[in-house]
Amino acid sequence: MKVYLITPVDIKYSYKGTEYHVYEYAKYLNQKGLEAEILITENMRGYHTLPNYKEILANYKTVPTSEVRCRERVLPFKWHIFNYTGLPDDAPIYFPYSIYDYIFNVSKKPVGQKYIIGCHGMHLKMGEMVKDHQGLESLLNAYINGHLNSRRSEMKNLYCHVLNSQQKEYMIKTFKFDRKNVFLVPPMIDAKIYKISRNSSNKLKIIHIGGPGKDMKVVLDIVDILKDRGALDMFEFYFMGERDSEAEQVYKDDNVHFLGAVNDSEKMRLLGSADAMILPAYEVFPKTMLEGLASGLYIFTSRKNGAAGDVDRNGIKMVITKNGYPREYIDSMIGLTKKKGNRKAFDQLRKKNRQIAIMEFDKGKVLRDMLKMFSRVCRD
Repeated sequence: MKVYLITPVDIKYSYKGTEYHVYEYAKYLNQKGLEAEILITENMRGYHTLPNYKEILANYKTVPTSEVRCRERVLPFKWHIFNYTGLPDDAPIYFPYSIYDYIFNVSKKPVGQKYIIGCHGMHLKMGEMVKDHQGLESLLNAYINGHLNSRRSEMKNLYCHVLNSQQKEYMIKTFKFDRKNVFLVPPMIDAKIYKISRNSSNKLKIIHIGGPGKDMKVVLDIVDILKDRGALDMFEFYFMGERDSEAEQVYKDDNVHFLGAVNDSEKMRLLGSADAMILPAYEVFPKTMLEGLASGLYIFTSRKNGAAGDVDRNGIKMVITKNGYPREYIDSMIGLTKKKGNRKAFDQLRKKNRQIAIMEFDKGKVLRDMLKMFSRVCRD
């Protein structure tokens, strides 16, 4: 049995997200006897000279690769759709990035050819598209369903890999996928390499990662509210990632720290010595949340985090606000500082989050679930 996995074409600077996952899937499948080959689009040729691309090729040099042709179509709101030509037709093909990557391909799909549509970058938030995207989404969905309706007999040969439950229900409701053909397998991290280092301070140490692009402004508004309440001295806030020079000029409090970009080892050290992580931005399934959980952190997030409900059902200790407004986090944060007074119970809480992260999201477990998905598709 053989499968093909297309590597994303729009990753230009980082090979730690979807690209990493696709190569890990292929490497594992080959190790387990299911022949897997990576399809690299011609668009990626210019990136082969980047140092981190050489690193990923070195890490996965045992994975067979070949090239396919691809034309990129740029839509409003910075959406990208990729029209592939020259795809092989002798085995299932995995499209890892967006549900719309196959919009121009499904009508040309050979009868009986199996496609697995991945949702790593699906623009679904809180069960719906972001408000600005909804008009375009409706047009694209109508276009897709037009093709699907004209080839409804081929639906049995279309599968979907989703990262959270909201995506699963969306794909079933919107495109009439057979429920048994939709596989929910979350992202993965090497959870066991993360550690917990006890934070001896009585202050609650909270981490935010990603800078302004990940709604850092929400966290800074939380800082303002705590300051107005005279409660900021109960906390330490650490910001990692893209810097905001304007914010750094305004927030000069001793317990507000702007660290900028940090390397992986320093990030792991900081996570291990923190108490909590806040994720206020729209997310499909943030890797940073998994890193925080593996480090035993309490999670503050909102329903804008598409995976929050799935993670919460696993027994993780977290707070999920309704709308993600800054004021919605305040009472829970202050409450957690009081819980920290009972060190034994607080440390047990951290250990439980770490244990669940290892059981549910460690790459060993996730790769086994991906093998089950690919094997099922090949057998059907």
